[in-house]
Amino acid sequence: MNTLQTLIRLAKREVDDLTRVLADLETQRAAALARVVALDETVAAEQALAARHALAGAAYGGYARAVMDDRRALQGDVSRCEQEAAHVRALLEAAYVELKKVETLADWRAERRMIETNKRDAAALDETAIIRAARGV
Repeated sequence: MNTLQTLIRLAKREVDDLTRVLADLETQRAAALARVVALDETVAAEQALAARHALAGAAYGGYARAVMDDRRALQGDVSRCEQEAAHVRALLEAAYVELKKVETLADWRAERRMIETNKRDAAALDETAIIRAARGV
């Protein structure tokens, strides 16, 4: 196997791996955002319950503080996922550029080989034509 083909395979694998990592981070981010939305819906339901019942209203303060801590933690998860995703996107971009460089070099070398082969073939045909002309055939 050609060394450039090996480099292409490695570069493609790097791009594929980084793409999978990015997809995982996006999934984690979406899950954290869904948990934030669910938490907000729960808070709204608990507020309505606390407004209707005095006993629930008395306990709501502690619940609200705990929920706010949970929400901050989830927002931190979202922020972490976004930061990691930005880093992975930069790595993915660099890996993709590297892949395209190697692919372009491989294409250039293949084209160069084809040109050299065509030159050799043309030279062989010219030599055959010269020999036939010299013989008078």
